[in-house]
Amino acid sequence: MHANQLVYNVPNLLRLREAVGDTVGANFDPSHLLWMGADPFAAIAALDGAIHYVHAKDTRIEERAAVASRLETLPNEQVDQRAWNFVAFGAGHPNGVGFWEQFIEALRAAGYDGPLSIENEDYSLGQRESVSLAVQTLRSASRGDP
Repeated sequence: MHANQLVYNVPNLLRLREAVGDTVGANFDPSHLLWMGADPFAAIAALDGAIHYVHAKDTRIEERAAVASRLETLPNEQVDQRAWNFVAFGAGHPNGVGFWEQFIEALRAAGYDGPLSIENEDYSLGQRESVSLAVQTLRSASRGDP
């Protein structure tokens, strides 16, 4: 589910599943929902049993979004000019690990017990630093679960 795609939100995905069956499921990337203004917890609950894969990626909404909106068209590399940025898993929320603990609990409640795959598109940190932060956040948020 990503803007400018045929399936960009939960209702679209559920319509697709209704048409073709449960062989189709969500590649759930919370970073997309966050920058589009959706609530990932409500989305997880609505997709109960329909989540097939999960990305561990975060979004930080920048202060300039209040004026520029979240409909960002600048290249991702222009971090200091964008209204929102993809950031390392755990870098987008003030309560970092707490938010992601709730996220993992919501996934489990919705029947998802598969992998959380780190997707790194953080242009504000170096590659090693951003992946290291994502790993630390995942370990803390999952309370040591694989």
